[in-house]
Amino acid sequence: MNRMNDRSMSDPGSRLLLWVFLFLGTMLGLMLLVPYDRQLTLWLGQLNAFQAPARSFDQSLFEGEAFGFSDGPIIGYLIALGLLLFLWRRRRYCQRCSAIFNAAGFICYSGLVIALAFVHPMKKIWSRPRPYQVFGPAELPYFDWYQPASVKLADLHVSGSLPSGHTATFLFFVALTYALRPALADSLWVRRLVIGMSLFACLLMGLSRSVVQAHWVSDWLLTISVGCLIIDVLYFKVWASTYRSQTDVTDALEYTGARRRRLLLLFHYLRYPVIILGLIVGAKMLAMYI
Repeated sequence: MNRMNDRSMSDPGSRLLLWVFLFLGTMLGLMLLVPYDRQLTLWLGQLNAFQAPARSFDQSLFEGEAFGFSDGPIIGYLIALGLLLFLWRRRRYCQRCSAIFNAAGFICYSGLVIALAFVHPMKKIWSRPRPYQVFGPAELPYFDWYQPASVKLADLHVSGSLPSGHTATFLFFVALTYALRPALADSLWVRRLVIGMSLFACLLMGLSRSVVQAHWVSDWLLTISVGCLIIDVLYFKVWASTYRSQTDVTDALEYTGARRRRLLLLFHYLRYPVIILGLIVGAKMLAMYI
């Protein structure tokens, strides 16, 4: 029964409906949050009893601070990168090494796409002031999540608030769940349990960022929803072999020269990051003229 449900959800039509539902549901939920986003974030920042746990949760050695929970996903990415380098040649002679190499490859690939095509570009393009800059001495103007800020980047002194980089880092656990999908093909309930725990970890990180007034609630809710959507699209449209038809890149590689093969691979892996960047720029232009 689990396998039948899994196959139905892997069907391209069903997957497309899921993506549309997730995107529209995210937009609707964030629009409903608009009247409460500012007050809810301020209320979370006033929970003094949770300040210390929140700060220990999002601090990181890689930002010059003490070791914190944020270091877990970063170390996970470094391990995945190390596995890629270690198994680069061994994957051709060992089936298990090949499976581990593919899993590590997807983790690194999805992490790079989310960081370089979604998080950092949108921070610079949207330039949303952070809560402590709005409520603190700087007194920067408040902007809703759908409004590109009119303040200059120099006024922010740090990167913009939307989306949340720390929360995006915790999407590592979601990507890990997808990477382990072949190994858990017969355990749908285990995958659902792991994905639920991964989303709960992202939720905790997001809450901690609002408690320390580094992000609005809408920042990390959008980050989790859009990040999960990106990971799902990348896995099924780029990585999973079940979505590669006769005319797709993997079959075309057998009949092309080395130069054309490299160009096809480059297009195959970069098309969706380019689409994401285009959507962000297009969304800002649309928001400016509405």
